[in-house]
Parts: sequence; structure tokens; C-alpha cells
Amino acid sequence: MTVTVRLRSATRVRLALLVLFGIAPVHRALAQAPAARAEIAAFRDSLATITDTMALKALEVRMINVARVHRDSTLLHLRLGFLSLRMGDLGGHTHYDDAGSEFEWATRDEPKWPLPWLGLGLAELGVGDSQVSVVQGMQTMLGKDALTRSANAFARSAEVDPAFIDGLVELANTALRQRINTRLDVALDALRRAAATPVARNPAVLLARARVERDVGSADSSLVAINALLALNRNNPVTLVELAKTRFLLGRDGAVDAWYRGLQLADSVALPIYRTDLATIMSDSILRAFDAARGDARVALVRRFWELRDRDELHGSGERLREHYRRLDFVRRNFRLVSVNRQFDIAADVLKLDVSTRNLLKAPKIVTKVSVPVKMESGEVRVFQGFRSQYNDSRGPYKGGIRYHPQVSEDEVVALSAWMTWKTAVMDLPLGGGKGGIIVDPKSMSVRELEQLTRGYARAIAHVVGPEKDVPAPDVYTGGREMAWFMDEYNKVVGRHEP
Repeated sequence: MTVTVRLRSATRVRLALLVLFGIAPVHRALAQAPAARAEIAAFRDSLATITDTMALKALEVRMINVARVHRDSTLLHLRLGFLSLRMGDLGGHTHYDDAGSEFEWATRDEPKWPLPWLGLGLAELGVGDSQVSVVQGMQTMLGKDALTRSANAFARSAEVDPAFIDGLVELANTALRQRINTRLDVALDALRRAAATPVARNPAVLLARARVERDVGSADSSLVAINALLALNRNNPVTLVELAKTRFLLGRDGAVDAWYRGLQLADSVALPIYRTDLATIMSDSILRAFDAARGDARVALVRRFWELRDRDELHGSGERLREHYRRLDFVRRNFRLVSVNRQFDIAADVLKLDVSTRNLLKAPKIVTKVSVPVKMESGEVRVFQGFRSQYNDSRGPYKGGIRYHPQVSEDEVVALSAWMTWKTAVMDLPLGGGKGGIIVDPKSMSVRELEQLTRGYARAIAHVVGPEKDVPAPDVYTGGREMAWFMDEYNKVVGRHEP
């Protein structure tokens, strides 16, 4: 069979490299050598750059033809499995089953290799994410659902080779980044299953477990993993900041001291963790000073920042810092968003939508990003980042709220505008979906500052909203007062009164 595919030049180059990686058989004795593992990693990285499903299908046909000749090549089955995973990630969920079959074959051939178990874990995770079954609850109770099998496979990848931690760490980091409950549960299950193996003492695995345990609300278990890390190295700044975060949640003594000690020792890995946590509350000018400072000077800068807040709010020393981390944890655990695209794919499979329709519905039509300067009571001018996502207006004007919160992000407002699109459609309302937000802690602002912020945001997005375009509404930490300010400023900009 001849498969003809027209590709852009960059895709052709990547596909040519994949052909070299994917088709040449490898001797069984070399398949788990460092070079072979590096080759599989390079193969996966190359796959991740290709979104052309026809190109990937053509590669699959070639690889299957080779596999028919070299049926005993476990590495070929691994490559085919990772190729099927990529096609599953691009929307063809039946490919997750294909991937699972390839990896199961590889685990039977070489049960002591970790890569087949890693692949099987990823395949079962894909099946579990896309599965819609009325008996899924019963399957879960029996411990035989895809997500349980996924956790078993990830744990097995570390069990067969204690030096191989890629699967557990990759699973944990992905779950923490996506903040999807089912994935966090799988990650935690896999990490706990691996606790009885030598890999459980690996620093990267301990760190992953500490973070996942804390993210699901098991702060005491998180502290156990962190204490094991401290036994390995008491001066690791990443361990110290994780210790502080967990102690903050538990209300334990020593959290503030550990936090500042970690900041003093912060390296290129730890410093971004501190900066991300502080960016939700520090002004741009203070963040620039933070970036420029080093060692003791950076610690002194941050101490002054928190001491001023403690003094202004009549708190004891360090209390505002503790409160900041309690708020961050509450937001991360209680405002966790399910992946919109994952749920969309499930619904699209049920509705049997074609690829073109899926592609059109998966992306917002317009996302507007704005910077809103506000003169604070202190005389300092702070610049706040705001967004307005207008997802789809096929059924009528966009409609959606405006939220003020430190954890607002572009991804969040896009996701929420997608949900609003589906909600108005399900309710058969003549409206589309939109959502807006500003990255700000409204509780730390005066009424005058909030009014300036709201009016500045209204001016910045006035050209994309209006009764016939996009209808804003209140949301988290906004209400009638903010909507009145917004409408008044909008009317000034357009030069007329619009309800």
C-alpha cells in the first residue's frame, strides 16, 4: 500500500528523523543500554513536535511493515507504542488501546525492562482519561479500571529497575501541573505502591511524593517525605521551601525560619519556586528588585516586604507570610479546574464529531491581554495583568463574568470561557461564552484602588465588549459595585449610555 502525504518542510525533516529512529531494529541485548534509552527519549521528543496525524499514520504503516519482519524486536514495539500514544494525545483515543497492546507485548517479552511499563502506564492513563462507562464505578471498586492499572504499571517501572525513576517523576509532575483530580490520584497511588522498593529513597521520587501528598491534602504524609529528604541533605533550598510550605499548612513552628533559610540558599532551581509564589502579591517594582538582589540582600528585601504587611494589618511577625501560603493552598486545591480539552474530547467522542469540527471548537476565537496601571495609596504605581477570553459567539454575543484573584491566569479564563460556551448552548440561550479576570488580591486593596483598577480594565477592553458583542458579569470577588464602575466607564469610552 502506498501512502502519499504532503508535508511542510519542517515536518518532512522531523518525519525523516523519526523514520531513522523508528524503523531500524535494535539488537535485544542493547535495547536497555543508556544509548537505546536516549534514542527512545529522542524518538518521543520528535513525536511531540508533530501535529500532522496523516504524517504520523504514514510512519505507523512503515513501522508496522518492519515489525512484521522483526516480530521479536521489543524496541520496535516500544516505538510503535509511543507513536500510538502521540496519536491518542492528538484526539484519536482508540490509539491508546493500540499503544497498550504494543506495550503489553513488550512487557511479556522483557518483563524486567522499565520502558514497557512506563509506556503501559501512559497508555492506561490515556484510556482512563477518555473512558466513558456506566460501570466504571464498579470497575474502580474492583481495582481493575484503567487508572488503577496505570498506577500499577508506573510503580512496576521503578520496581524492575530501581535506577529508573522517569515514569514516577513524569507522572507526578504532569499531575501537579494539570491539577486534574484523577491524575493526582493515579500519581499518589503509584508513588505509594513504589514505597516498598529501593526507588522510594530517591530524592526526585521523595520530592514528587511530598508535593503530590500535600496537593491532595495529606500534609502529614508530605512532611514524612520531606523529613526523609532532609536526612539526605539539610541544606537543599528546594527541600527547605517545600518544608516551609507544608509546615505553614499544618500550623507547625519553624516554617518561617525554614522559608527564609531556603531563600538565602536559593539556586536556579529553588528561586523560580519562590518567585512564582511571590508574584501573586508583590508589585512589579519589588519583583524587579527581588530579581536583582542576591543572597542576604534578597532575604532582607523580602523580610521588609512581609514585616510591613504584618505591621499594617496588626499581625504578629511572620503571620502575613503564613496566611499567604494558606491562601495559595486553598485556591490550588479548591479551585482546581478539570482539563477542558479532556472533557471536550470525551463529549466529542460520544457525539462522533469530525476532526475539523473538533479543531474549531477547541480554541478560543479571541483572547485579549491588557495591562492596567493603578496608583496605590502609597503613591506607587502598580501594573496589573488582565484578560478577556471570547471563546465562541456562534449562538450570540459572548457572555461571562469578570473575576479578581491572585491565581487568575490566561489558561483559566480560556477554560472558563469554554465552559460558558457549552453551558449557554446546553440551556439553548442565544449567547456565546466569555470570561475575564485580573491577577490581583482584592482583599489587599482599598476601595479607591479597586475602583481605579475596574475603570482601567473597562477602558482597556471597551473595544471588544458591549451589548451586541460581549456581556460581562460579576464573578469571584466582583459584584454589583464593580459592575456599576465598569458600566459607567464603558459608557464614557463609547460616548453613550448602553444598558
